[in-house]
Amino acid sequence: MSKYFYKYIYLVFVLLLIKPAFSQQYNIRTYSVEKGLSKSEIYSIIQDSRGYLWLGTGGGGASRFDGKNFVTFNKRKGLIGNVVRTLHEDKKGNIWFGTDDGISIYDGKTFHKIDKSKGLPAYPILKIFEDSDNTIWVGTAGGGLSRIMYFKDDSVNIKTYTKDQDRIQTNYVFDIFEDSSKRLWLALYGGINILSFKGDEISSLKKLDQAYGDIPSNFILTIEKDTKGNLWFGSQDAGAFKINILGKDSGKVVSYSTNNGMNDVTVWDILCDSQGTLWFATDKGGINKFAENSFTHITTKNGLAGNQVYKLFEDNEKNIWMGTFGSGLCQFLGENFIHYNETDGLPAKDILSVVQDKNGHFWIGTQGGGLVQMSFNKGKPIFRKYTTQHGLVDNFVNYLCLGNDGALWIATEKGVSKKVGNIFINYDELSVPMLSNPAKSIFVDSKGIVWIGTSDGMLRYDGKVFFPIYQDDDQYGLFNYTLTILEDKKGEIWYGTYGGLRRNNHLQFIYYDDAEGLLNKQINCIAEDRYGNIWIGTFGSGLFKFDINHKGKTPITPVLNDSLLSSNNISSLIFENENLLIVATDKGFDKVYLGAEQQVINVINFNESDGFTSIENHSNAICKDNQNRIWFGTIKGLTCYNPSLDKTNLAEPKIHLTNINLFFENTEWKKRVDSVSSWFSLPFKLILGHADNHFTFKFAGISYYNPDKVQYKYMLEGLDNTWSPARRDGEAVYPGLPHGEYKFKVISVNKFGKWNEEPIIFSFVIKPPFWKTTWFYIACVVFVFLGFFLFVRLRLQKLRRDKRILEEKVRVRTREIAEKNVVLEVQKKEILEKNEELHQQNEEIIAQRNEIENQKLIVEDKNKEITDSIRYARRIQTAVLPNIELIQNAVQDFFILFKPKDIVSGDFYWMMRKNNFIFVTAADCTGHGVPGAFMSMLGLSFLNDIVNRPEIISTSRVLDELRDCIITSLQQKGVPGEQKDGMDISFCALDLDTNIVEFSGANNPLYIITTHPDTEGEEAAIEHAGARLIELKPDKMPIAIYENMSHFSSRKFQLKKGDAFYMLSDGYADQFGGPKGKKFMSKRFKQMLVEIYEKPMQEQQEFMDKIIEDWKFGDGNCFEQTDDITVVGIKI
Repeated sequence: MSKYFYKYIYLVFVLLLIKPAFSQQYNIRTYSVEKGLSKSEIYSIIQDSRGYLWLGTGGGGASRFDGKNFVTFNKRKGLIGNVVRTLHEDKKGNIWFGTDDGISIYDGKTFHKIDKSKGLPAYPILKIFEDSDNTIWVGTAGGGLSRIMYFKDDSVNIKTYTKDQDRIQTNYVFDIFEDSSKRLWLALYGGINILSFKGDEISSLKKLDQAYGDIPSNFILTIEKDTKGNLWFGSQDAGAFKINILGKDSGKVVSYSTNNGMNDVTVWDILCDSQGTLWFATDKGGINKFAENSFTHITTKNGLAGNQVYKLFEDNEKNIWMGTFGSGLCQFLGENFIHYNETDGLPAKDILSVVQDKNGHFWIGTQGGGLVQMSFNKGKPIFRKYTTQHGLVDNFVNYLCLGNDGALWIATEKGVSKKVGNIFINYDELSVPMLSNPAKSIFVDSKGIVWIGTSDGMLRYDGKVFFPIYQDDDQYGLFNYTLTILEDKKGEIWYGTYGGLRRNNHLQFIYYDDAEGLLNKQINCIAEDRYGNIWIGTFGSGLFKFDINHKGKTPITPVLNDSLLSSNNISSLIFENENLLIVATDKGFDKVYLGAEQQVINVINFNESDGFTSIENHSNAICKDNQNRIWFGTIKGLTCYNPSLDKTNLAEPKIHLTNINLFFENTEWKKRVDSVSSWFSLPFKLILGHADNHFTFKFAGISYYNPDKVQYKYMLEGLDNTWSPARRDGEAVYPGLPHGEYKFKVISVNKFGKWNEEPIIFSFVIKPPFWKTTWFYIACVVFVFLGFFLFVRLRLQKLRRDKRILEEKVRVRTREIAEKNVVLEVQKKEILEKNEELHQQNEEIIAQRNEIENQKLIVEDKNKEITDSIRYARRIQTAVLPNIELIQNAVQDFFILFKPKDIVSGDFYWMMRKNNFIFVTAADCTGHGVPGAFMSMLGLSFLNDIVNRPEIISTSRVLDELRDCIITSLQQKGVPGEQKDGMDISFCALDLDTNIVEFSGANNPLYIITTHPDTEGEEAAIEHAGARLIELKPDKMPIAIYENMSHFSSRKFQLKKGDAFYMLSDGYADQFGGPKGKKFMSKRFKQMLVEIYEKPMQEQQEFMDKIIEDWKFGDGNCFEQTDDITVVGIKI
């Protein structure tokens, strides 16, 4: 019985040692095909001398990566094969690609290939290695080991070493390593071979074989040297093993596999990083990290994209890169951020508070998950949970604070708990009425007094009695909501509240809000610096400081906002050291570096791109532990930040000018210049014509730790006098550059402020146009000089010739003058006689001119009398036209646009109300001016007479009668040559009871606009925005004698509320103007009516008047009015 009892005790003991699964989240960034990677299977990784990462993929060729962008090189671009298993940069900077189809060598401009036709024994190519003598060695699958001497002219010398000819163990060479004795170590499918050479021949060969017990496996995949000089080997079936090279244990083999810490037996690659840590890429177990004789496993549970890892690489910034099979490229950014969430054992994702006790244990308050104690065993966390089932007052833990006696005080939504040992002492609303409000903050001061801030008041607990503190004054009501509490070095208590900052100097409470300098009253957190100043984190206005030695009225001054901080919403504050303030926000956190006088000298942001993946911090959920690590409570769990692991000593970024575009277009510079640079094909000694003056410079600063925070400054010497402001966009555009010599300079800076010491410089010249060149100026001066010289010579020659001619003319003229003197004497007498005669004629002309002046005055007087008569006639015509007030009594919404061409008009409008009918007309008489006005007077007179006759019952009868009156009064006979006087007219009768309009027209139509679709039998001429224009056609004959006269017809139309109808003369449509000096046209007029239909009638009149006036000045010329214009519009 005792034997079984001890077995049972032993089993229970083993079970008690079982710890929860551990899967802390590391700072790992993943790049997949969605981000530009050509293929998600990564076989090889190198970093070239220019800083670029090169990735060999399983089918996608090779990718070059600068931290932001991938550039793919495949068969279409000249690569020999798309499966790239190994990469190497030689001492000359060429990139070697080992593929399943041979080897490609890329010199930055051209791909050169080596295949079986040039002596390569077999593919795939598994390894390319360059030894200390710059000899290239190639390991193949089935072809053994090859030694390559490559020459630039594509000639190549290859010597191959095989199993049959040279006694190497197999022809499958997976890895090659050279030791300090210049021996080559070969990782083979068959063991390990160690080769020494004399010239081209193998001078010695040592084999390590599993069959003889030398090594644990014969399937060797990789070789790596550690910092102590020992060699590590990865195998296919036995994990990894180490062969000691130096010391007393030289030759000793130490194995590591699943039985002593590793989680997989297949190790594809091994990396010894710059810190001496060993990394193992496994087939199914992700990454096995070996440090301090202990393995740590990094798998998909810790943030790795995939567990099948083929390749490991450390770049010059000490980032660890992991090439996976099918999951893309992973970048391990270090362990400065470690994340814990629900998968690690936390009961809830929202962490509201965190503190560390004197034993090093962490206490964590969660939202709904209760209280958690976290401790560590060999670096792995162990969680213990406390909820209401264990005695906690509530599972919603807002704030934690350790008392001077080691007791843990817990503020919750439903009260306060004090944890002493394993016992909870609870205070709720039953024992303390004010705790009916949620406890939002709690603090134990140096005297042991407990301060509890609630959502509506505060409590002071001296260990015996709870004293409520409540502000009744409405002005200070928001101060009752206390979010955080702090005791300063002097023992004074400070409170951050919804209403501002409250201070307890043990004599009184002092309140500080916007009057004292706060721009936002909600204070989430406070912290004290070494000088006793209080730093204040607000919600919405950033960071403030309370100057404890202030002398003015505003002790609080703003320090930082979101122009430098990650956000204005500050969650927590804590000093990492005297001159470094941690500011946690809802968008990450910021490190604020302070000078000797506590002035801000630098701010560095940390967010998701830096590894702080949780981003949003909870208020006052922050803690600095005994190792100076900062713990953040976030909406996604708990994050540990170790500042000592920050890569603040990163080298400056590798800066490259990658492209130059002309006019935003990619330019093939090799077609425009004699030579271009390798890798980026940029032109040498670029000289361009004056028209090629729009440049876009593209550049990249390579810093893989956080490529999104690389910034640039640039300048163009010859144009700019200073550097541009720092910016993240990797291009600079310079349009319209004048001719001259230029130097484009660019520098970059990494996240931690490390700028390039030397800029990248690109020089170029823009030639001036020929008319601004020196030779052109010289040619112009010479041309002017020669022209002036020729002009003077020709002028002198002309002057001499003219002198000779003039002298001859003088002689001839002298002779002629002498002869003519005689004639002149005779003519003189005749002239005197003629002069007397002209004097008499002049007197007669003066008399005639006076008579003409008198006649002109008489004509001007007569013209004035006639003009005055015409103006008087206009008054008579205006008086005869219907009075506007009479029209308004009959119709509410209407307009009349009446614009005579001359003083009096040949157009007229007329309206009369008879019983429940309104008769309306718009007429255009033959001619305009005085003749037209006489005709309009006849029309008005006849209409007044005709419509008042009792027997007149239709609009067509009115027009028939009007035509008879005109013919009779003008005595028209219809004989040839007779004057065709008359008028064109639109005549309507509107029934005010039924809204039926009856229309008859002589050459002039009626336009009706309606929004009602149920108009039967009528087809809309124009439609716009639901409005339809219907045109009622007139009879094609005038109101005058006509060769084919018949009775006028009439049409009726049912109008509805909101409909409108328009009558007009042809003057508007016939007006010349516009951009081409053409007529306005009726089509444009109808379109205008439909578009302005919704406007009130008076606005329609103003709009029409403006449009026709603008039309007259359409092409810059002023066109005279062509004809009288009349438009009448009425809306129902």
